[in-house]
Amino acid sequence: MTSRIQSLDVLRGIAVLGLPTMNIISFSMPSAAYLNPTVFDNTSAMNHFLFSLFQIFADQKFMGLFSILFGAGIILLAEKRKERGQCTFCGHFSRMFWLLVFGILHYWFLWYGDILSIYALIALFVFPFYKSSTKFLLSITIISLSLSVILSSNAYVTEAVMGRTAKLELMQDYSPSQEHVDKIKEQRLSPSYQDNMLEYREIFFQDLDEDMQDDQNENEADSYVTDQLFYQAVCKVFGLMTLGMLLYRTGYLSGQRSRTEYQLMAQFGFIIGMSFTFAALFWNYTHNWDAQAYFEYGMLLSNIGSIAMTIAYIGLFVLLQINGYFGRATEYIASVGRMALTNYLMQSFICIVIFYGFGLGLYGSLTRLGLIPIIVLLCGFQLLFSKYWLTYFMQGPFEFLLRTLATFKIQGILKPSTSA
Repeated sequence: MTSRIQSLDVLRGIAVLGLPTMNIISFSMPSAAYLNPTVFDNTSAMNHFLFSLFQIFADQKFMGLFSILFGAGIILLAEKRKERGQCTFCGHFSRMFWLLVFGILHYWFLWYGDILSIYALIALFVFPFYKSSTKFLLSITIISLSLSVILSSNAYVTEAVMGRTAKLELMQDYSPSQEHVDKIKEQRLSPSYQDNMLEYREIFFQDLDEDMQDDQNENEADSYVTDQLFYQAVCKVFGLMTLGMLLYRTGYLSGQRSRTEYQLMAQFGFIIGMSFTFAALFWNYTHNWDAQAYFEYGMLLSNIGSIAMTIAYIGLFVLLQINGYFGRATEYIASVGRMALTNYLMQSFICIVIFYGFGLGLYGSLTRLGLIPIIVLLCGFQLLFSKYWLTYFMQGPFEFLLRTLATFKIQGILKPSTSA
């Protein structure tokens, strides 16, 4: 059995446990509340305080950490296959193909916010760089993340430029009408799984049907704005994956650097990251969360802040681990990281059961403050479940399934002591 790098498992576990702090918003209330605090519970000071707190310390940070570790995993698995004399490209392509399948199924049957399919596709283009030098990886990372920052600013989010249909569609994602919010809430609280999940896309876009008849000439402007947002996300994920390769190659992710380097990494990352994130919040609040202001500079400032904070988290968490501050919790966190795929999918399943009508039906009934106990209980459950599961099994159930499908060979799952 190949030895694992504990620091990678710990970082991956922290990333997975951090995802619900933001993703749960998309399950529990209008998804626009993820970006805009005025969409839900606007009159509450606590709502704005918690929104700002999570924007500073969570928004895009754990997803960024997850992207970096995904990139590191590409180079790590490729090197292992090479040592075994196996085809690195074939192994990577097969693994990404099945991860794409998992992502599509997750998107269709559980949650429209799936990231697995996006990661699988981008990873196909990142893979050829796993043999590259550190200088080349650094150059590619800087270029990709710089493009992401540049594309984060769009001064043309207006009806005059985009057209009525495209602007309405964008506003449904950022500042929807009360009518639209009520319609989505009614659909989410339906006791029918079919209404909740499989017909969501039709309901989400049905407000646009009449406008589409009148706005056929707006496709070019619509495409310009939406394409820019799409390319911004792609460039960011691509750059973070290559950054993960770079940090793995240079030993930062495996705890091989000096404590001073990790301290500087954390300090400068926090200073830069928090400065830009505070600036983003100040800009958006002083402009009353106007969509034009947000997409012109608010998203740009937030993007820079999230990248810097993600790097700071790597320095901080690796430093805490090598200094032994996690103590007995290290093994529990690492267990979550070893079962990252299983835990990620489990979070979606648990959330739809809690918030949607065919489950407990708590959608739209909890504020951000009310979500905190659920986040804590969810993370606590995954810590205990992962540790318990790996006491008897070598890998998580979905990790087992992915590896079995990718290698066309049934993988071992029971630990030797329990297989008799």
